[in-house]
Amino acid sequence: MDHQKLEEHLGTTRAAVQAVQRPYVELFRGCQRVLDLGCGPGHFLDQLRASGIRAWGVDSDRCAVRRCQAEGLDAVAADVLEYVEGQEAGSVPGLFSAHLLEHLSPEDASRLLQACHRAIAPGGLLVLATPNARALWAHLESFHAHPGHVRFYHPELVRHLVLSAGFSVERMGENPPGNPLFGNRLPRIRQLCQALEAPRGVAALPAGQSEPGGLRRWVRARVLGWMAPWIDQLSREMAELGRFSADVAERLDRPPESFLVARK
Repeated sequence: MDHQKLEEHLGTTRAAVQAVQRPYVELFRGCQRVLDLGCGPGHFLDQLRASGIRAWGVDSDRCAVRRCQAEGLDAVAADVLEYVEGQEAGSVPGLFSAHLLEHLSPEDASRLLQACHRAIAPGGLLVLATPNARALWAHLESFHAHPGHVRFYHPELVRHLVLSAGFSVERMGENPPGNPLFGNRLPRIRQLCQALEAPRGVAALPAGQSEPGGLRRWVRARVLGWMAPWIDQLSREMAELGRFSADVAERLDRPPESFLVARK
């Protein structure tokens, strides 16, 4: 399968990928050299180079590696597992891997992380990014669109594998910020819930009926007074439903990528 054509079909442009990966570049400031595992066509390598950070990548996709090399990026075509296992112990200052683990079985994922721990220098930085197993968007849209994906790795499972390999986890998070499905609607939903629960006063009965429209105001006030308890109950139920919907959305409508930062 031509993965470049698949990326173009899915709209996975370099600009879109680099926008998501940009925060990871800053984590490697001061790192002498970074190895990008599963570097693909070099989106992250390109950003590291632009930031003055020396880096090289490895990928089993020879077409992707040729794209890297055509742009002057340092990349090697090889099996990623075998390549990492072949590195001299403690020789790699920094390791980055974005969307590689989900292509591996749990056994190979564990093997990869153990090889990373062996290869990375003492105090070296490891940054992993994977599809967010907590995110509904990842399940519905992105994960199953790629034929090479084997399984989701829940962030806590990734943490367990990294700790088991001997690393110390410094930070975990989700990226990019925001809610892909609901967007900025969640705060608005919660505001509406608060408004629905706010006390409502019913217009007081008019003191006299001599002024124009007094009878109409009196009838309206009586009708509203009769309907007020029903309206209040309906408002409370709508607010409860709205809060429940917002809670569910916040739990499922999460950023599509999860990341972990660890050190040896």
